[in-house]
Amino acid sequence: MRVLTDINGIIIETASGVLRPKHDGWYEHYLISTDSVPMELLGKPITDYQGAAIQNRNPDCTFALDVLDQPKKQHKARINADCKRTIEGGFTSDALGAQHYYRLDLEDQANLSGSIEAARTTGASVPFKCTDEQGAKAYRLHTPAQIIQVGLDAYSHKLTTLQAADILNQSIDTATSEADLNAITWHNPD
Repeated sequence: MRVLTDINGIIIETASGVLRPKHDGWYEHYLISTDSVPMELLGKPITDYQGAAIQNRNPDCTFALDVLDQPKKQHKARINADCKRTIEGGFTSDALGAQHYYRLDLEDQANLSGSIEAARTTGASVPFKCTDEQGAKAYRLHTPAQIIQVGLDAYSHKLTTLQAADILNQSIDTATSEADLNAITWHNPD
């Protein structure tokens, strides 16, 4: 939803529509449909998220502001934090013949990259930390093929998680109400 204001920044109506840039750097609002303004907003100045009044400095067009801008930013921040937590939470791989759990925080990602490079360069097995199905954490020897498979599984886990966050963030961008935003929730894509 967009809020349309007069030249002084006073709310005159709300609308669903599109802002299109004009050649002079200002925007024209192409109205698609209108909604009624909540009575508590009508005639009040529009403000940014810090409460500062926003003025329309272009006398030739109606000013529009996305009132969901701040809630969208906050919702994206939560989705991105959940995405990061999911990535760093780790993944499982059966590269060693049975399921093992691998953490994937930034340090683990760097260590995995270094281990893959060492195995490729030397052709030797490399120790890498993982947790077996009984919960025993240990550095276990991985052959070059095994550590490369762990890397591919890590890549798949990370990419799937990032793509899930991207889809949710695109949904946030197109949300037109608080109800739309509240319906967008994180769930682990693995």
